[in-house]
Amino acid sequence: MLGELLTVKRRREDDAVAAMAEARRALERERDACRAQEREVAEFETWQAAERTRLDAALFHKRVTRDRLDEHRERIGALRQRHADLEEKLALARQALAAAEEAFGNARRKRLDAHREVVKFEEYERTLEEERRRATERREDEEAEEVLSGRLRNGDGFMARPGGER
Repeated sequence: MLGELLTVKRRREDDAVAAMAEARRALERERDACRAQEREVAEFETWQAAERTRLDAALFHKRVTRDRLDEHRERIGALRQRHADLEEKLALARQALAAAEEAFGNARRKRLDAHREVVKFEEYERTLEEERRRATERREDEEAEEVLSGRLRNGDGFMARPGGER
């Protein structure tokens, strides 16, 4: 029965190891996605600054109609909206990363708990085996003593008697 229990505990540990590995892979995917989103935001910010400078330069020192000014504002607004959308995606990527880190931490704790359970049962099994071994040795020693003491009582012992008689 203890062997079956230990087998179950080992299977649970194997499952926990597999779950931890999957959580680690998910964590790496989320880290990569977060880094990619950070790069996209940084690249957009660089491009946005250059685009805004270009748009502003197109209006600088020129007569501008109200329509052209409205169009300029719309383009600047679209740039800001795109930046806000990218920032929102980055925030979501960071939330997903935090969730993946938490899931990995939970999987790691479960794996450690499962390992502790296996070790505990292995130690218990070793303790029981040692107790069985000692009990067997005691029985063998007691049987050997009974045989020896029985021989001595019956006169079958190998002790030399005075005068060389048996």
